[in-house]
Amino acid sequence: MNTSRSAPTSGKGHDAASTVIIGAGPTGLSAAYHLGERSLLIEQNPTVGGWCRSIEEGGFTFDYAGHIMFSKDEYVLDLYKLLLGDNVHWQDREAWVFSKGVYTRYPFQGALYGLPPEVIKECIVGAIEARFGSLDGGEKKAPVPATPPSAKGLNGAGRANGHGNGKPDELTDCCADGSVEGGLALCELPDHGHEYRGEPRNFEEFIYRVWGKGIAKHFAVPYNRKLWAVPLNEMETSWLGGRVPLPDLEEVIEGALQPAPKPMGPNARFGYPLRGGFQALMNGFLPHLRGDMRLGTRVRAVSALRHELALDDGSIVPYEHLISTMPLPKLVAMLRGEAPRRGGLLRGGGRRLPV
Repeated sequence: MNTSRSAPTSGKGHDAASTVIIGAGPTGLSAAYHLGERSLLIEQNPTVGGWCRSIEEGGFTFDYAGHIMFSKDEYVLDLYKLLLGDNVHWQDREAWVFSKGVYTRYPFQGALYGLPPEVIKECIVGAIEARFGSLDGGEKKAPVPATPPSAKGLNGAGRANGHGNGKPDELTDCCADGSVEGGLALCELPDHGHEYRGEPRNFEEFIYRVWGKGIAKHFAVPYNRKLWAVPLNEMETSWLGGRVPLPDLEEVIEGALQPAPKPMGPNARFGYPLRGGFQALMNGFLPHLRGDMRLGTRVRAVSALRHELALDDGSIVPYEHLISTMPLPKLVAMLRGEAPRRGGLLRGGGRRLPV
């Protein structure tokens, strides 16, 4: 690793880097790679990678968290090749769910075959009702289109993370499994005395709106409660961004009538470095960074008014633009007296920046 590069950051007399990037995780490294020479990357740890770092102990390599590589975007696949060369292994996914005494393929909602008949019926009926309203003999409700959270910020053309065919009504399931339906309908949520229109207010409502009551009950709710370890109705939905399966009703029914033939979804085939853990992918950026980098350096304070950072070594770093990958509460704390109040506006560099 190259950790010796340093930037001209000793005082106000130096020219500001066009963009200063705080944090050398995958986001910061990618930003520095794409911004080029007029960038400065600052990282508090002695190595790059953020939560994608790896440590070596007793001849073994341990990642800080579980990671895999997958994409259908040719640019991303070419970038993997640039960063890792032949130091990568590609693997067909074999993931199964054990419930009700049987194994079913992941994702659960696309592979119901083999479950008890009453469970399959509950899941299918719930998925239908989530789209078309109650089947209890009452008045049928016409579907009410609603834009799911994963449809927001699609580059204005219905493209999530560079995928899709550019049609506004076509979404892509970028990080999970199953396909996507462009519209969500009314659904009656349990523990609530009425039905909701529009976008779900929290992750639990999202689950019932997208999967339906049966799949929510038998898999999605208990699985996600265990996964996130926080109440799902306290989680908002802006983070979803295509990371959660949005099942196609036809696939739900087909997967209940016969065994799913093979893994589905974009991560049905994924990659992982042969050597060095996920750190190898992060280190792969280093030979290609053209800007400056300072490792083992902590940001002590941020001044948005003066466009300056104060570092723990006493130096002041001016900047034109700032990209921060640190947790937002930590960034706000570093703004100190310049931290905006909720709903306020922060003045900086002659501009009024919305908060």
